Amino acid sequence: AKRKTYPALFQLFKKGLLPEDTKIVGFARSALKAEEFRKQIREFITTKTESENATLKSFLENCVYVSGNYDDPAAYARMDRAMNGKNRLFYLALPPDVFVPASKNIKAVCQSTDGFNR
Repeated sequence: AKRKTYPALFQLFKKGLLPEDTKIVGFARSALKAEEFRKQIREFITTKTESENATLKSFLENCVYVSGNYDDPAAYARMDRAMNGKNRLFYLALPPDVFVPASKNIKAVCQSTDGFNR
């Protein structure tokens, strides 16, 4: 995700193609602080101007991170709180052995009740 997904999302953000209130939530087992997570993303995004640097700073402020086990509903409750929008899109890049518990927890805990879920 850091090498391709986040740079692509930054391009969409830079062009104004993401809604203003978009939150991009990373979820994994690694115990990272938000700034460490943003630093990892930053390493894979290149900017050419000071204006792009400012845009990147705004983009990174919308990137949040939640740490937890894939089979822990409480971790998904934290992820649900981190997502503030009605519409939710889930991108899963997971090992096969955790796909089912992660999917079940997303369905049980993180579904929007007044927007779309994809």
